[in-house]
Amino acid sequence: MSALYQRDAASIPDRGPALVFLMWALTFISFVTVVLRFIFRARKNQIGWDDIFMGTTWMCFVGWSVVLTLYANRGGCQHIWDVEKRGMDNLTRAILLNWTSQIFGIVGVASGKISISALLLNIMRDMGWTWQRIYLWSVTIIFTSLVAISCSLLTFLQCRPPQRLWDPRIDGTCLDPKVMAAYGIFTGSFYTFADASLAMIPLTVFWKLRIGVLQRIQLCIVFGLNILTSVCSGIKTRHLSQLGNRTDLTWATYDIFVWVTAELFLLVVCGTVPTLYPLLRWIQSLCVVIRHKVLPRSVSNEDPLRQSDEVLTIGKIRMRLKRQDTAMSSNSESQASTLGPART
Repeated sequence: MSALYQRDAASIPDRGPALVFLMWALTFISFVTVVLRFIFRARKNQIGWDDIFMGTTWMCFVGWSVVLTLYANRGGCQHIWDVEKRGMDNLTRAILLNWTSQIFGIVGVASGKISISALLLNIMRDMGWTWQRIYLWSVTIIFTSLVAISCSLLTFLQCRPPQRLWDPRIDGTCLDPKVMAAYGIFTGSFYTFADASLAMIPLTVFWKLRIGVLQRIQLCIVFGLNILTSVCSGIKTRHLSQLGNRTDLTWATYDIFVWVTAELFLLVVCGTVPTLYPLLRWIQSLCVVIRHKVLPRSVSNEDPLRQSDEVLTIGKIRMRLKRQDTAMSSNSESQASTLGPART
């Protein structure tokens, strides 16, 4: 089996250190955003399922970074024949870490989508069973969970016995590698679609709010940041066909690891920004005040944020939607009573 991985190729620098630096830098930044999220939510006693799932996503991000750090230390970001030069046991452990990391990625990405869905459902909980709520429950929560579970199971059940997946010295049988690649592409494509829909749904809800146009635009931008995750997921999906590569798996999956790292980071940060909207408004107000202090009045004619510009927290957005929905229902009932009973 050793001869299978022998190649006459020039030595290529190890890409592991670059991946490790990227992962831990983004993990730290995402940690700061998650801590701020829990601080702001705890101060208002608003910690809910969306926070729990976002915390789960971040923990999966940490698990992802830990496993891939161990993987990189075994030379896992090099060609498979370079990994094998350290010994067959080193190679099998590296391949095991390769597949194990993917579980953290699959679950973490799914948990992030569920968190964002739960946040939107919390905002719309008094609106009745609108199509947005039905969609969030059925597609971005239930179906996302089923896809994540099935993909995780397929990852480690594609060989019998499972050890055959990472140790070619063990006798056994495996599914055609194209099956795993095809299901990976399906999963990535669905995740890309789900991210895009999670960016679009807030637009259909917040644009109808009876608030200033500027505030509406700000809300739509803040809640629509998940479109960045969708773009990242789409790029990652282009590389998922490499999951079927069995001749040089360690080299082929490097780009997947880079883009999943970026996807997890964007899920945590973009999914947390809406809960930090009061902080963003405070920073905006502070910048305007500083500008007025520094620039002459003749140059800076802007007014600081008016007191009437209410800082819309998650709870206030929900209450505004509820009052607006109640008012619309009352208007409909009053119009019906004005018309009176139909004549026969």
